[in-house]
Amino acid sequence: TRSAPNVSVEVHSLAPDDIEIAVLDSQATVGVGVFHRHKPGLIYEVLVTETIGLYCSTDHPLFEATTTAEVDRILSEANYCKRAYLDENLVAPVSRRLRSTATAHQIEGVAMMVLTGGYIGYLPESFADIWVRQGRLRAVANGRFDLQSEIKLIRKRGDEPNLVTRTFIQYLKDASKAKVSTASE
Repeated sequence: TRSAPNVSVEVHSLAPDDIEIAVLDSQATVGVGVFHRHKPGLIYEVLVTETIGLYCSTDHPLFEATTTAEVDRILSEANYCKRAYLDENLVAPVSRRLRSTATAHQIEGVAMMVLTGGYIGYLPESFADIWVRQGRLRAVANGRFDLQSEIKLIRKRGDEPNLVTRTFIQYLKDASKAKVSTASE
């Protein structure tokens, strides 16, 4: 960035457990993600809470479903794309009763499966927004199955962050606050 032109940042996309291991093993300085079972040795700090919605595409029968009975009937026959990196029973109780014939290890994989029209799946509202605005995705039952999810910053307990890390963490916090204030306007 302009404030630190000589600093190089390396970003990896990993499953939450892998992020925690990377930070614990000092392979990564900080991590950002959804972490439900906290590991000893890490400090967890909530950056932002975001809405996670159950989505379907225009090619899925749920896209046009309007009544609760119709939604429930179609849901009972739907194929659900699970998120391998989360305990679905813990984070999305509605998924317990859904047939799952696909598993994705990244949120991009869930989106790809949902966009095929053959699956439904949970996606962060901010991630799905581009396809919602294009009319390609819709939250199932107008958001009836939406959940709140905390996005957390993690770092290794006992490691004192240097100036670069403190600055990066501050940028993340500022960006999270900006997202919250934009969403509430």
